[in-house]
Amino acid sequence: MIPVSRSGSSSSSFYMDQIQDSDIEFEKQLLKDPYDLKTWLAYIDHKKNETGGNLTEISVKQGTFSVLRRATNSLYGSYKLWNLYLTYRLQLIDEQIGRTNQDSNSISNSISNTNSNDIISVNFDLINDTVQEFQRAELTMNKYPKFWELYLNFIVKYKGIIKIEFILEKFDTCFQRLTILQHEIIWPIYLLFADQIEGEIAFEIWFRFFEFKSNVYKYIVINKKEMSIEKNNENETPEETSEETIIVDNDFDLILDKLTQYISNSNELKKITKIFDKILNNNEILLKFLKSEIK
Repeated sequence: MIPVSRSGSSSSSFYMDQIQDSDIEFEKQLLKDPYDLKTWLAYIDHKKNETGGNLTEISVKQGTFSVLRRATNSLYGSYKLWNLYLTYRLQLIDEQIGRTNQDSNSISNSISNTNSNDIISVNFDLINDTVQEFQRAELTMNKYPKFWELYLNFIVKYKGIIKIEFILEKFDTCFQRLTILQHEIIWPIYLLFADQIEGEIAFEIWFRFFEFKSNVYKYIVINKKEMSIEKNNENETPEETSEETIIVDNDFDLILDKLTQYISNSNELKKITKIFDKILNNNEILLKFLKSEIK
């Protein structure tokens, strides 16, 4: 369904093969102006809803995929097109890998292992080609939290294929590109990843989360309160906005539970000791920790 290339680049002949007679008018318009977003969006919508002739469900999806990728090549800086393309690509990957895994499970014991290895190879190439597409998008989309949510959820989901070092590097890059206020969107993905891999890396991620919460939570709450005031001016109730500001501060007991769960050496024990010292020397953190313990 998705063209796979060992080099990560898709064959141009694949895209030319997807052009149907009903696409000619769109192709003419794009020849005149290949940077017209409205034309690309209309073309994409047309391909998604294409019917008739010898078209199958697979050919419609391939045609849509080809136009989406061409659109991102022409309008490299369009968040809307990148989001449409990457979301659609991930949908197709889930479908395609789901099918190949079913094929793998149905292989008879009498058939050579080469067949199952081929299936694994296809999955590997699909994932790595998609990582390269995300890296292509990252050049212009790296300031958008939703892009990083999509990217990081994808590489965490396929951590069995993608190197752990690469995943850790991408989380670091994400935190560098986004503002502090936007980091809260990313932390749930990072902590889920930590709990999945466990061990020393999980300890370091949860320790890093403690530092984030203890160092910047007040800054986040202040900014959320300012945003709450703006929302109140737009007729939102104080109760709704005050609830938003409380959510930030209830994680310290969970962090300690996780750190004690993953501790494995004396250096990590020293870090936990420093955490207790920090809690005891910071009245605000101590108060919030005590409140959560009482609850």
